[in-house]
Amino acid sequence: MIRVAAQVALTKDLVPEVEAIARVVNVATGREVLQRTLRVRRQWQKVTLGRLVPGSYRFEIEGRGDTASLSDVFVVAAPDEMTDP
Repeated sequence: MIRVAAQVALTKDLVPEVEAIARVVNVATGREVLQRTLRVRRQWQKVTLGRLVPGSYRFEIEGRGDTASLSDVFVVAAPDEMTDP
């Protein structure tokens, strides 16, 4: 699960939400494993990515129109790699 929110220079009345395409790409293979169209509001919202196999992934989100894209990298650990703090 991730959290997303639109950051818009215009007032909330003019742009209450932004349509965006979210993608998850497996870093090792370069293969896109998920693509979803989102309506991103100006307040934080949760987006469920579903189950992913262990590995490194890049999350990309790109809005429609005059918006800037964003990406970040995350890792899904295998259960046997998890340790208690």
